[in-house]
Amino acid sequence: MMNAKMMISRRAFQPIAVATLIAGLVTLSNPIAAQDTLAVSTLKVQNDSALVSKPKQKEAFDKDCLCIDDSLFTDVQFSVVPGVSTNCFAKNKNAVHDFSFNLIMGKVHGVKYMELGGVVNIDEANVSYLQGAGVGNIVGGKVTGAQWGGVFNMTGCVTGAQHAGVVNHVKGDFLGIQHSGVVNIVTRDFVGAQFGGVMNFADSVRGFQDAGVINQAGYVKGMQLSGVVNRAANVKGVQMTSIVNLANDIKGVQVAAVVNRARAVNGFQLGLVNIADTVDGACLGLVNVVKHGYHRWEVAGDEVFHSNVAYRSGVPMLHTILTTGVMTEKIDGPTWTFGAGLGMSFGRQNKTMLDIDLTTNQVVERDRFKEDHLLHKVYVGIDQPLSRKFSLAFGVTYNFFFYQEGESNRISEIMPKSIYKENIHGNTMMDSWIGGKVALRFR
Repeated sequence: MMNAKMMISRRAFQPIAVATLIAGLVTLSNPIAAQDTLAVSTLKVQNDSALVSKPKQKEAFDKDCLCIDDSLFTDVQFSVVPGVSTNCFAKNKNAVHDFSFNLIMGKVHGVKYMELGGVVNIDEANVSYLQGAGVGNIVGGKVTGAQWGGVFNMTGCVTGAQHAGVVNHVKGDFLGIQHSGVVNIVTRDFVGAQFGGVMNFADSVRGFQDAGVINQAGYVKGMQLSGVVNRAANVKGVQMTSIVNLANDIKGVQVAAVVNRARAVNGFQLGLVNIADTVDGACLGLVNVVKHGYHRWEVAGDEVFHSNVAYRSGVPMLHTILTTGVMTEKIDGPTWTFGAGLGMSFGRQNKTMLDIDLTTNQVVERDRFKEDHLLHKVYVGIDQPLSRKFSLAFGVTYNFFFYQEGESNRISEIMPKSIYKENIHGNTMMDSWIGGKVALRFR
């Protein structure tokens, strides 16, 4: 009976001894792996039928970017193509390598310091500090540092600098500098500077956005600059382009060589044509179309040009004046004028207002344009409403007329007595006089 008990005890002891021996050998070669081996062996002895599973890794998320806290870090990974690499022999497929070098294409979990690839780099999680590829980089997690691709970069989110020959596509947030030869796309928030040869797209921009053709953002706080078109829902800062600016709300400055379009402007618009629903500030352009602004058609007469038509557009505080007129003294070969200027009106629009205008007009005699025949006017007057649709405007002007000495001109023949006359340069003369204007304005 005693022998039987001893045999049973020996059989029970044999697996424990074997497990202990294996654990000891593994401990000498790899202390970290030995801990896992010992744990599994002990569990097997306690219950042979129990299924041993690998411990789950703890995952932390930084703005939707995957970060593995307990990944096994290894030193260097070499790859020709996926499947032909040193990473194939790694027991932990979630290993984050210090350095990764890919001759053609490589696929790893993540890189801690640097990754270089001849064609394409593919990373499932995060990449830090430096990543470069001849064609492109694909990163499922976050890039921290510098990333460049000969053609493209596709990442989860970026903190640092990103450059691509053609396109950068970031699915999450971006903090830093982004540049591409053609297109930059940031699906979420962008903070920093974004440069695209053709287009930039971002949900929100806080910083600087520049493109050769198009910038588009949901919200801009800073500057948006393009060669052709800027489009943004809300701009707080500066929006500038060569052709067209489009925005819902502007708090700041909107500048375009051709057209500015905004729903609500709280600041300043400068362009050839400015279009807005409301303006709390000023807009300056050849034509200002403000839905709830200042619009006046004017029929007027003065001491020189008896028949004049003008259009005022913008806001009362600062509006543009387009004007044209004709001298009716001699119908044959008429003398006429056209020009533009700025006007300021003080007071309530449905009450008496004070007007101050500065205008410049080109004088054309007998269909001959002479660049030195210029008439400048300073006007101060009153705008008195007569009804909801009409008002009477009248006031005094001070006039400066530039012309060539020795040449006969009709203005000199009919203008009031000159107050001041001077030779400006060469044979260019200036005459000045006091005049007046009476106008009927249509609202």
